[in-house]
Amino acid sequence: MSLDGIQKINLDDVWQGKKTGVEENVKIKIVLPLLHELGYNDITDMDFEHYVENKRADIALLVEKQPKVIVECKSLEKNLDDHINQALNYAMKQQIPYVLLTNGKEFRLYKPFIENLVNPKDRLLLSIHLKTLVHDYPELKDWISIDSLKTKIDKKAGQIAKKLNESITPKTLTENLKNAKESLTEDAKEKILPAFKTDLEFRGLVDKWIKDSELDSTKTQEWVDILANEVAYSFINKLYFYRIAEDRGIVKPKLKKQAVSQIVKYIDYNDLLKAAFADILRIDYEAIFKHDIFDKINFSEGHLKRIVDDLAQYNFAKINSDIIGKIYEDHVSKDERKRLGQFYTPDYIIDFILNNIPIRVNYKLLDPACGSGGFLIRAYDKFLKISIERKSENAHKTILEHNLFGYDVNPFAVHLTAMNLALKNIESKTDALNIIERDSLTANLNDFNSFEVKTLESKIK
Repeated sequence: MSLDGIQKINLDDVWQGKKTGVEENVKIKIVLPLLHELGYNDITDMDFEHYVENKRADIALLVEKQPKVIVECKSLEKNLDDHINQALNYAMKQQIPYVLLTNGKEFRLYKPFIENLVNPKDRLLLSIHLKTLVHDYPELKDWISIDSLKTKIDKKAGQIAKKLNESITPKTLTENLKNAKESLTEDAKEKILPAFKTDLEFRGLVDKWIKDSELDSTKTQEWVDILANEVAYSFINKLYFYRIAEDRGIVKPKLKKQAVSQIVKYIDYNDLLKAAFADILRIDYEAIFKHDIFDKINFSEGHLKRIVDDLAQYNFAKINSDIIGKIYEDHVSKDERKRLGQFYTPDYIIDFILNNIPIRVNYKLLDPACGSGGFLIRAYDKFLKISIERKSENAHKTILEHNLFGYDVNPFAVHLTAMNLALKNIESKTDALNIIERDSLTANLNDFNSFEVKTLESKIK
């Protein structure tokens, strides 16, 4: 059958009077003629008895007698979206690199596994429709003709996978973080008041937080809602940072997929996360991980399992640092931070100030009310530019440990600033972040180890 004949096939001849269940007719009357057109020989290039987990695949396309593509044929009435997971799981278990999924009217080529694309539907490499087959055939041939299978497909798939990763991973990960924050916020709302009434230590911390945040203690639901948001954000940020640090070798694995499945046999998710966060505190990152008021709420196990398992699917070692930072910015947007009560100096004012003060590689810059770190973040960029020009080593570590310092009375503001700065270059391990929860009106610069203050008139060294 010619290519034009395949495109113009009368589907009534495929249905043969039936309304469902014509998979075999799809395979014989549409798929096999197309594969012949693509250069495949029934005897040498195809296996019709290839078993995958006790199921016989419709067709396996062979290269050097090994399956390279599994062809899954469905009946004309089937929605291919309903069969993606099953088809890709079959291929992954047998380590077969590609899946061609078709119902005779559409042909989809998938790569069963693409790192950090957690939704199987996102691993689509190519989609061709029967009604435009002649027009789109050159592209189909370039992908899965017998010659392309031997010489081109792996390189083409690698290029597409890279583009898909860059475009899709930030969206799906950001969405996962937002959904996690929303579910934990609702969970926290139910638990804050009972803890406030029964836990005297927590009550004292909340009273101080309400005062420092300039909230009205009589408007209970208002401050509970705000605190629940901050508790949820703080937790998600810690979990996000920990997973990045874990995949990049900064801490030993506890929350990776294989590690989690073993550890939760013996302890629950709350205890697992407390142990993980305690591990990273031994390195430091205190400004991110140690805020007692945000650590007093134990979330529901079901929520934690889903969130931890979702993040365990990603390999953060393979996600570009710029993308990681962008995901964090999108997850905690400026609008959301403002809604949570943080105050901002507009960027143009920060730039005006920084452009009119000298910045030297050995200077120290203190923001006594740092908020979420806008001033310090832009100052970081100035110090980094100077360090690059001087070809300084360990610029990130040096800037965070010796150049930038911040106070804020609000623990959530301190947390946000520390996250923002640490994510500037998480590959560079930093043992100290000089962002401290203090009221700057009563604070002492000796709180920072890098400062030496002898008298009120002395210069900061």
